[in-house]
Amino acid sequence: MRSPSAQGLKIRNVFSSYPEAEIFSQNNGQAFISLLDLDVVIENLSCDIQELKSFLNFINPKSIFSDIETLRNLDLDNIEKVNVLITHNTQEVAYPSDILKSDEVYEMLKKGGFRLPDYEFFAVDFCRRLNKGTLKCFAMKNRCLAVTLNADDYCMLNGIVSFEKGFGTVALKSAIAQNNGKQMMVCCKDDLLKFYYKNGFFKIYEAGYWIRERNNQTDEFF
Repeated sequence: MRSPSAQGLKIRNVFSSYPEAEIFSQNNGQAFISLLDLDVVIENLSCDIQELKSFLNFINPKSIFSDIETLRNLDLDNIEKVNVLITHNTQEVAYPSDILKSDEVYEMLKKGGFRLPDYEFFAVDFCRRLNKGTLKCFAMKNRCLAVTLNADDYCMLNGIVSFEKGFGTVALKSAIAQNNGKQMMVCCKDDLLKFYYKNGFFKIYEAGYWIRERNNQTDEFF
Protein backbone atom coordinates (compact mmCIF):
# COMPACT_ATOMS: atom_id res chain seq x y z
CA MET A 1 0.00 0.00 0.00
CA ARG A 2 1.26 3.45 -0.92
CA SER A 3 -0.34 5.12 2.11
CA PRO A 4 -2.67 3.90 4.84
CA SER A 5 -6.16 3.54 3.42
CA ALA A 6 -8.98 1.19 4.33
CA GLN A 7 -9.67 0.37 0.69
CA GLY A 8 -6.00 -0.36 -0.03
CA LEU A 9 -5.81 -2.67 2.98
CA LYS A 10 -8.99 -4.49 1.93
CA ILE A 11 -7.62 -5.08 -1.59
CA ARG A 12 -4.29 -6.39 -0.29
CA ASN A 13 -6.14 -8.61 2.18
CA VAL A 14 -8.32 -10.05 -0.59
CA PHE A 15 -5.20 -10.72 -2.70
CA SER A 16 -3.46 -12.52 0.20
CA SER A 17 -6.57 -14.49 1.16
CA TYR A 18 -7.79 -15.32 -2.35
CA PRO A 19 -4.89 -15.43 -4.86
CA GLU A 20 -7.43 -16.52 -7.46
CA ALA A 21 -9.59 -13.41 -6.95
CA GLU A 22 -9.76 -10.80 -9.70
CA ILE A 23 -7.64 -7.73 -8.96
CA PHE A 24 -7.66 -5.08 -11.69
CA SER A 25 -5.26 -2.18 -12.26
CA GLN A 26 -6.32 0.82 -14.31
CA ASN A 27 -3.61 2.29 -16.55
CA ASN A 28 -0.65 0.88 -14.64
CA GLY A 29 -1.73 2.02 -11.20
CA GLN A 30 -4.20 4.90 -11.49
CA ALA A 31 -6.63 2.72 -9.58
CA PHE A 32 -6.76 -0.78 -8.10
CA ILE A 33 -10.00 -2.74 -7.96
CA SER A 34 -10.75 -6.04 -6.26
CA LEU A 35 -13.74 -8.16 -7.21
CA LEU A 36 -14.78 -10.99 -4.93
CA ASP A 37 -18.29 -12.45 -5.21
CA LEU A 38 -19.44 -9.20 -6.87
CA ASP A 39 -18.24 -7.12 -3.91
CA VAL A 40 -15.98 -4.38 -5.27
CA VAL A 41 -13.29 -2.37 -3.47
CA ILE A 42 -11.70 0.58 -5.27
CA GLU A 43 -8.45 2.30 -4.35
CA ASN A 44 -8.45 5.45 -6.47
CA LEU A 45 -5.10 7.18 -6.90
CA SER A 46 -5.87 9.24 -10.03
CA CYS A 47 -8.38 7.14 -11.97
CA ASP A 48 -10.20 7.77 -15.23
CA ILE A 49 -13.68 8.07 -13.73
CA GLN A 50 -15.59 7.53 -17.00
CA GLU A 51 -13.65 4.36 -17.74
CA LEU A 52 -14.30 3.20 -14.17
CA LYS A 53 -18.04 3.85 -14.60
CA SER A 54 -18.09 1.74 -17.77
CA PHE A 55 -16.22 -1.08 -16.04
CA LEU A 56 -18.61 -1.10 -13.07
CA ASN A 57 -21.61 -0.99 -15.36
CA PHE A 58 -20.28 -4.06 -17.14
CA ILE A 59 -19.67 -6.16 -14.01
CA ASN A 60 -22.80 -4.92 -12.16
CA PRO A 61 -21.46 -5.31 -8.59
CA LYS A 62 -23.67 -5.89 -5.58
CA SER A 63 -21.60 -3.56 -3.38
CA ILE A 64 -18.81 -0.99 -3.66
CA PHE A 65 -16.44 0.32 -1.01
CA SER A 66 -14.14 3.28 -1.67
CA ASP A 67 -13.27 6.77 -0.50
CA ILE A 68 -16.28 9.10 -0.39
CA GLU A 69 -15.07 11.38 -3.21
CA THR A 70 -14.73 8.48 -5.65
CA LEU A 71 -18.21 7.20 -4.81
CA ARG A 72 -19.71 10.65 -5.34
CA ASN A 73 -17.87 11.07 -8.65
CA LEU A 74 -19.44 7.79 -9.75
CA ASP A 75 -22.85 9.48 -9.28
CA LEU A 76 -24.06 6.82 -6.88
CA ASP A 77 -27.19 7.27 -4.78
CA ASN A 78 -27.69 6.36 -1.11
CA ILE A 79 -24.02 6.16 -0.16
CA GLU A 80 -23.48 5.07 3.44
CA LYS A 81 -20.70 7.37 4.67
CA VAL A 82 -18.14 6.18 7.23
CA ASN A 83 -15.19 7.84 8.93
CA VAL A 84 -11.77 6.22 8.56
CA LEU A 85 -9.60 6.50 11.67
CA ILE A 86 -6.14 5.28 12.59
CA THR A 87 -4.13 4.93 15.79
CA HIS A 88 -0.39 5.22 16.33
CA ASN A 89 -0.72 3.06 19.45
CA THR A 90 0.44 -0.42 18.41
CA GLN A 91 1.17 -1.84 21.87
CA GLU A 92 -1.66 -2.84 24.17
CA VAL A 93 -2.23 -5.45 26.87
CA ALA A 94 -3.77 -8.61 25.44
CA TYR A 95 -6.49 -10.25 27.51
CA PRO A 96 -6.89 -14.04 27.20
CA SER A 97 -9.07 -14.88 24.21
CA ASP A 98 -11.66 -17.64 23.96
CA ILE A 99 -11.44 -19.83 20.86
CA LEU A 100 -14.86 -19.67 19.22
CA LYS A 101 -16.27 -21.66 16.32
CA SER A 102 -17.36 -19.74 13.25
CA ASP A 103 -21.05 -20.15 14.10
CA GLU A 104 -20.46 -18.61 17.55
CA VAL A 105 -18.63 -15.65 15.97
CA TYR A 106 -21.47 -15.28 13.47
CA GLU A 107 -24.13 -15.24 16.17
CA MET A 108 -22.26 -12.67 18.27
CA LEU A 109 -21.82 -10.34 15.29
CA LYS A 110 -25.46 -10.81 14.31
CA LYS A 111 -26.58 -10.08 17.85
CA GLY A 112 -24.43 -6.93 17.73
CA GLY A 113 -26.38 -5.66 14.74
CA PHE A 114 -24.00 -6.44 11.87
CA ARG A 115 -25.38 -6.97 8.37
CA LEU A 116 -24.02 -10.41 7.45
CA PRO A 117 -24.15 -12.77 4.46
CA ASP A 118 -25.68 -16.23 4.83
CA TYR A 119 -23.82 -18.30 7.42
CA GLU A 120 -22.46 -20.79 4.88
CA PHE A 121 -20.63 -18.02 2.99
CA PHE A 122 -19.49 -16.33 6.20
CA ALA A 123 -18.05 -19.55 7.62
CA VAL A 124 -16.02 -20.40 4.51
CA ASP A 125 -14.61 -16.87 4.25
CA PHE A 126 -13.92 -16.51 7.97
CA CYS A 127 -12.11 -19.86 8.23
CA ARG A 128 -10.11 -19.30 5.05
CA ARG A 129 -8.77 -15.92 6.18
CA LEU A 130 -8.16 -17.20 9.70
CA ASN A 131 -6.16 -20.18 8.40
CA LYS A 132 -4.12 -17.96 6.07
CA GLY A 133 -3.33 -15.53 8.88
CA THR A 134 -5.04 -12.60 7.16
CA LEU A 135 -7.75 -12.42 9.84
CA LYS A 136 -7.57 -12.47 13.63
CA CYS A 137 -10.36 -12.87 16.14
CA PHE A 138 -10.37 -11.84 19.80
CA ALA A 139 -13.33 -13.09 21.83
CA MET A 140 -14.75 -13.37 25.30
CA LYS A 141 -17.81 -15.53 24.86
CA ASN A 142 -21.08 -13.64 25.42
CA ARG A 143 -19.10 -10.53 26.44
CA CYS A 144 -17.19 -9.08 23.48
CA LEU A 145 -15.64 -9.84 20.12
CA ALA A 146 -13.26 -8.10 17.69
CA VAL A 147 -12.38 -9.31 14.19
CA THR A 148 -9.47 -7.74 12.29
CA LEU A 149 -8.07 -7.98 8.76
CA ASN A 150 -4.39 -7.34 8.08
CA ALA A 151 -2.00 -6.49 5.26
CA ASP A 152 1.59 -5.27 5.37
CA ASP A 153 2.16 -2.94 8.35
CA TYR A 154 -1.55 -2.26 8.96
CA CYS A 155 -4.63 -3.99 10.24
CA MET A 156 -8.28 -2.98 10.16
CA LEU A 157 -11.02 -3.58 12.67
CA ASN A 158 -13.65 -5.38 10.61
CA GLY A 159 -16.19 -5.96 13.36
CA ILE A 160 -16.49 -5.31 17.08
CA VAL A 161 -19.32 -6.03 19.53
CA SER A 162 -19.65 -5.66 23.26
CA PHE A 163 -22.48 -6.80 25.51
CA GLU A 164 -21.14 -5.51 28.85
CA LYS A 165 -20.02 -2.03 29.81
CA GLY A 166 -16.29 -1.53 29.32
CA PHE A 167 -15.76 -4.61 27.20
CA GLY A 168 -15.72 -2.68 23.93
CA THR A 169 -12.42 -1.15 25.05
CA VAL A 170 -11.18 -4.57 26.21
CA ALA A 171 -11.93 -6.03 22.76
CA LEU A 172 -10.35 -3.09 20.94
CA LYS A 173 -7.12 -3.05 22.95
CA SER A 174 -6.80 -6.83 22.73
CA ALA A 175 -7.30 -6.72 18.96
CA ILE A 176 -4.49 -4.14 18.68
CA ALA A 177 -2.24 -6.39 20.79
CA GLN A 178 -3.11 -9.44 18.66
CA ASN A 179 -1.77 -7.76 15.54
CA ASN A 180 1.88 -7.63 16.55
CA GLY A 181 2.64 -3.91 16.29
CA LYS A 182 0.60 -3.17 13.16
CA GLN A 183 -1.14 0.21 13.03
CA MET A 184 -4.91 -0.23 13.23
CA MET A 185 -7.52 1.47 11.07
CA VAL A 186 -11.25 1.46 11.66
CA CYS A 187 -14.31 2.57 9.68
CA CYS A 188 -17.15 3.91 11.80
CA LYS A 189 -20.25 6.08 11.70
CA ASP A 190 -20.43 9.44 13.44
CA ASP A 191 -22.08 8.08 16.59
CA LEU A 192 -19.00 5.95 17.37
CA LEU A 193 -16.36 8.64 16.87
CA LYS A 194 -16.28 9.52 20.57
CA PHE A 195 -15.45 5.91 21.52
CA TYR A 196 -12.51 5.69 19.13
CA TYR A 197 -11.20 9.17 19.94
CA LYS A 198 -11.20 8.17 23.62
CA ASN A 199 -9.11 5.12 22.71
CA GLY A 200 -6.41 7.03 20.84
CA PHE A 201 -7.69 7.05 17.25
CA PHE A 202 -7.86 10.08 14.96
CA LYS A 203 -9.74 10.67 11.72
CA ILE A 204 -7.82 10.65 8.42
CA TYR A 205 -10.58 10.76 5.74
CA GLU A 206 -14.11 9.64 4.82
CA ALA A 207 -15.06 6.52 2.89
CA GLY A 208 -18.38 4.90 2.05
CA TYR A 209 -20.39 1.90 0.95
CA TRP A 210 -22.86 1.56 -1.88
CA ILE A 211 -25.13 -1.50 -1.82
CA ARG A 212 -27.22 -2.46 -4.85
CA GLU A 213 -29.98 -4.12 -2.79
CA ARG A 214 -30.68 -0.85 -1.02
CA ASN A 215 -31.04 0.98 -4.34
CA ASN A 216 -33.43 -1.41 -6.11
CA GLN A 217 -31.00 -1.78 -9.02
CA THR A 218 -31.95 -4.58 -11.38
CA ASP A 219 -30.98 -4.48 -15.05
CA GLU A 220 -28.31 -1.82 -15.07
CA PHE A 221 -25.84 -0.49 -12.51
CA PHE A 222 -25.97 3.18 -13.58
